[in-house]
Amino acid sequence: MVKPIKKFQAGNIDAAIWNNEVEINGKNVNTKSISLRKSWKNGDEWKDSTIHLQANELQRAILVLQEAQKDVLMKNGNAKSILEEDVQL
Repeated sequence: MVKPIKKFQAGNIDAAIWNNEVEINGKNVNTKSISLRKSWKNGDEWKDSTIHLQANELQRAILVLQEAQKDVLMKNGNAKSILEEDVQL
């Protein structure tokens, strides 16, 4: 089983960095990708949802998440941090 080269977790959200080998113009090239997973419990069963991003998509994902966070916090009038759990880096 392939394992990520690094993992990060904050509560029920985790991210993993993966090393990928692809062939480009006849040469093997190493690239990195990121998986972002949310886990939750539905009754007695654990479920999760995962998205995969290429390294060049990561900054855009961060940008849209930050903009969504700003919008939610401004509309709710809540300037407190929404992170209530320990962040494991």
